[in-house]
Amino acid sequence: MRAETLTTHLNSSLVFVSIAVAVIASFVALDLAQRSSESGDWARRGWIGAAGVTMGLGIWSMHYIGMLALEMGMTVSYDNTLVVLSLIAAVGGSSVALAVVSRPHATRRGVVAAAAFMGFAIAAMHYLGMASMRMDATIHWNVPLVVLSLAIGFGASLFALWLIVRIRSSAIGFGFGRRLLASLLLGVGVAGLHYTAMASSTFHVMTGTMGMRKGLHTGSLVILLVIGAGIMLAVLIGGAGVDRRRATLANDLSLVANLARQLARVGDARERVTKAILELSGADYVLLIEPSDERNGAAVTGAAGIEQDGDYEQLLASARVRDAMSNGKTAFAARLDGREDGVRELAGAASALFEPLLLDERTVGVLVVVWRERVRALPERTTTFLGMLAAEAAVAIDRETLLSRLEYLSRRDELTGLLNRRVYAEELERQVELSRTEHRPLAVVMLDMDHFKAYNDEYGHQAGDRLLRTAAAAWTAALRENDTIARYGGEEFVAILPNCTLAAGFAVAEQLRRVLPSGVTCSAGVAALTDGASSTDLIGRADRALYEAKRTGRNLTLTDAGGLAAAS
Repeated sequence: MRAETLTTHLNSSLVFVSIAVAVIASFVALDLAQRSSESGDWARRGWIGAAGVTMGLGIWSMHYIGMLALEMGMTVSYDNTLVVLSLIAAVGGSSVALAVVSRPHATRRGVVAAAAFMGFAIAAMHYLGMASMRMDATIHWNVPLVVLSLAIGFGASLFALWLIVRIRSSAIGFGFGRRLLASLLLGVGVAGLHYTAMASSTFHVMTGTMGMRKGLHTGSLVILLVIGAGIMLAVLIGGAGVDRRRATLANDLSLVANLARQLARVGDARERVTKAILELSGADYVLLIEPSDERNGAAVTGAAGIEQDGDYEQLLASARVRDAMSNGKTAFAARLDGREDGVRELAGAASALFEPLLLDERTVGVLVVVWRERVRALPERTTTFLGMLAAEAAVAIDRETLLSRLEYLSRRDELTGLLNRRVYAEELERQVELSRTEHRPLAVVMLDMDHFKAYNDEYGHQAGDRLLRTAAAAWTAALRENDTIARYGGEEFVAILPNCTLAAGFAVAEQLRRVLPSGVTCSAGVAALTDGASSTDLIGRADRALYEAKRTGRNLTLTDAGGLAAAS
């Protein structure tokens, strides 16, 4: 039996493929390791386990693709047992090392020990793979190159584990570019171990042997490698899918948060609500319906993508709107047809969502979200986030309604709805300044209900309140649009009459006294603005004229000039 040195060549295409596999496996493993830093305990273990399997499988696949790249001019098969052991060594070494460095507080000594173990496991995988070769040749080793390959394996492992520790301790992790660069370095390091070990080996042909023993043939090995590549690809695609879902979720949450912040601002909440829902849903237009004392008990109070002042009578009376308003349940109509009780009359509506706005189990409104093209079913994310935003909208609308009510009460008399004394004083001051600036007359009328205390005593305070409300409504209707009337206090009222002389003011006062209910009378005092007089002087003179009218006998109008007076 005579030995002859075998001349070998490397297939450059397969060498490139082997390095690419190592890089991809490294990228996926680093990606999975980064996910572990963002997860809870059990999920973290799962991600680290997946990273170990992926890295081990990638290293193993890279090795055997590199073996296929070796062109020896003879048939080679592989011992099944040693092939399996080499896979176990790669996966086991990677998994154990990653588990060590994934602990909450990985020390430097621990990282170095894990790198030594992983490097040994990778080397064991490689040399087991070499030993699994069944051929008519023997392998001789160059010891210095073998040692160098072990050093490269340790260095590549230490680099990989150090990166994972950095990723876990970093507040922001590694971005795509940094992960890709790290994967390139790690993949090249693993490939460096393999091809250095390959360079340390020489093959000597053995003549006169009985031929190679049975084992795993090249075709079967290729199938295993394809399966391994498929697993890594599935992990990569799955990870990308998780990233997309996370990115979509993060985008949706960011959108909802931004829209919620917009709704929290003081202003026109109804306009912001409809625009926010339109943006989130991707619909063609949105209408906001709220309970009202008019038009079938509801009214359109906000709109986006369509005019608010449209003819929505049939929509407001529709069964779907009434149901959403009464039972507070979301309803989606994928196809609007003739049975939709007025909803189909909306401009070009094909599908619609009816989303109630609930506040403390009370429906404060209904959002009608409309698509002009038919939507067979709403995505779960759409319904979920629309529900979240609807809850925010209910709070925003209720808050704005309360603020509007408070603003109204701060300016209005709660009983009669007229301006209160504070706002009246501000308006009188403004009108006095305008009269002086524009050189036009200004008159003031003070009114006081006659014998109001006796009316209360005879008919009760509720009847007295009704009388004051009736008088306020009648006087408001009798005045011009630019006139102002306010409740001065108790049963006293005051009217500001711009561009009105004393005589004209007297005529207005008489008109106001005539519109009172039958059997009810009042007294009035009228004053006109004079040069140099202030608003306080003006109201004081009207008050004195009123007092004189009441002292004289009531049921009449007097002016501060004293000459104009008349009984009703």
